[in-house]
Amino acid sequence: MNLSELLQAPVDTPLSSAAFRGKSVVLEFWATWCGGCVAAIPHLNELVKQFQDGPVIFLSVTDEDPVVVRSFLRRRPMRGWVGIDANGVTFKQYGIVGRPQTILIDAHGIVRALTDPNQVTPGLIGRLISGEAIRVNPESSTAVVIGAGEVPGAPSPLLEVLVRPAAIPSVSGFSPGAQWHSGGQFNYYGATLRMLLEYANDIRGDRIIAPAWFDQNRYDLFTAVPQGRQNMRKSLSRQTLWETFQLVTRRETRPTEVYVLRVAPEGAVRMKVSDAKLSPGFLPQPGHFTGVATGIPQLIAKIGVDLGSTEIVDETNLTGRYNFDLKWDKGNRQSLQDALRSQLGLSLTKRIVPEEFLVIASANEPKTW
Repeated sequence: MNLSELLQAPVDTPLSSAAFRGKSVVLEFWATWCGGCVAAIPHLNELVKQFQDGPVIFLSVTDEDPVVVRSFLRRRPMRGWVGIDANGVTFKQYGIVGRPQTILIDAHGIVRALTDPNQVTPGLIGRLISGEAIRVNPESSTAVVIGAGEVPGAPSPLLEVLVRPAAIPSVSGFSPGAQWHSGGQFNYYGATLRMLLEYANDIRGDRIIAPAWFDQNRYDLFTAVPQGRQNMRKSLSRQTLWETFQLVTRRETRPTEVYVLRVAPEGAVRMKVSDAKLSPGFLPQPGHFTGVATGIPQLIAKIGVDLGSTEIVDETNLTGRYNFDLKWDKGNRQSLQDALRSQLGLSLTKRIVPEEFLVIASANEPKTW
């Protein structure tokens, strides 16, 4: 690590890794223009406060102009140290391209995990400090994902579609339900067949009427397509699932209870339009949604967790990007409805509408050789 400047650190702190010797480090790569980074600041500030007396340093590194960063910090305080990587040396050292990204480094200087700031919890930091095992790629500090059909050192496949029984997380390196995609490659780990059909058909999982084993068995799905042909991924996945599980299906329309999100009669006067320079990002927490440069679809996706399987239909006609800071009592639907109205000027009401369902008439549960 070789920084050109270090803000908010004790005087005479060295600009190299020597500053962190003997301490664990939560190393955050961020930018003032990155919406996800900005949305994660309150969460990281809370962690800094909680571990302020512990043997851990929180360092947020950006490659921006120090003048821009200082101006930003006056408006959006950050509790941890802020490093300026003027020449991008530290970004290159850790193989960072996108942001936000968080690297957890133990007291011996060993990289223990690469994740995003939303996944960093007090428990995770506690394990880092105590030296307990954290899942990492031991060969690299960067996130490297190899497709199911790839051979290390060989060219990537032009076309690949593979479904297999799910590998356990200690083998795959991913928890059940994790998704990874880059360019034309998409990997889905430890997904039930219902989850795979939901992805491949762009349909809600609760709109799929299927046998019980669709929610019990788990599979890994891998697809890779030629450059510029990303739109093939779902159609290939769909065809593969139909052939693999010998699916016979039909579509049905059924009356269904949904929630409808609309602008309240008094108008969405409390919606805060985002700065156009910010990239989108959000931080969902139980009973609290923070969004920066975020649209209504992302808001709906996150508050929908509190509504269980009930769909939310967007009738707001709000297509812009907004900054959200919505708080409600987790698990309390009335509290969520009241918060939407009082804090954002949006109304959430129930309605019965015709919805399309995918009915699985028959399917085969295949076995490997």
